[in-house]
Order: sequence, then C-alpha cells, then structure tokens
Amino acid sequence: MEYIFSYLLDIIFALITALVLYLYKKTKKVLQTIENTKKSILNIIESIILEKYNMYTKQKYICLYEKESLNKLYLEYQKLGGSGIVDKLYKEIDKIKIDKRIDNGNKSN
Repeated sequence: MEYIFSYLLDIIFALITALVLYLYKKTKKVLQTIENTKKSILNIIESIILEKYNMYTKQKYICLYEKESLNKLYLEYQKLGGSGIVDKLYKEIDKIKIDKRIDNGNKSN
C-alpha cells in the first residue's frame, strides 16, 4: 500500500507541475499578445496624430470638435506609455487657431 501511495504522490506532483508550466506558457503568450496590441495601438495613434498635424498646420485652423477628439486620443496615447514625436506634434497642434465658425468640421457661410 505504501508503495502505491509513494507513486501516487509522484504522479500528482508531476501533473501539478505540468499544469503550472502549461498555465505559465499560456499566460506568457497572452501577455505578449497584449504588449503587441499595445504597440500597434500606439503606432496607429501616432499615424493619426501625424496625419492630423500635417492637415491642420497646412490649413492653419482646427475646429473645436476635432481638437477635443485629438485631445482624447492624445490622453489615451499617454496612458499607454507613448512618448516622443507625438508629444511634439500635439504641442504644435495645440497652438493652431480654433475656427469658431466651424460646426462639426464643416465651415459655415
């Protein structure tokens, strides 16, 4: 009986170890996917802000709604840990004049 019990403990220990290793590998894979997704989102936001920067610096004005939208986007970018060129671009966008005649992004006459 003692012989069977000692093997049973070894089997249980081996199964627990295998389960822990499996869960570790799965968790590591999920964390890597999250990190890759975060990097992708940061790149997308950077691209959007760069595009908007080019458009509004050329146009020399921005509507309030677009500025608010860019502000929200920039805040999320910061929460994700983004920094660098986007910070500079956003500061430049922030200096652009707000055209109060613009309603929902369309100039009124």
